[in-house]
Amino acid sequence: MRIIADTRERVGSWNFPGIETIHKKVDTGDYAIEGMEKLLCLERKKTVAEIAKNMSEPRFKDVLARMQTYKY
Repeated sequence: MRIIADTRERVGSWNFPGIETIHKKVDTGDYAIEGMEKLLCLERKKTVAEIAKNMSEPRFKDVLARMQTYKY
């Protein structure tokens, strides 16, 4: 198993000890598992303030709409 961290997640990205992490473009979210990119994704937010700010942005609403098709 390899974790994919989106290329835009370089600063402040999460670490997954013992699991290889690669950086490449993730279409939806910030993190995925290689081979499961259309099944599972994770959208990382650093703070509650960031979540609150993003909730009013059309781009964030588009991400949430795309995530509706994911099982996880």
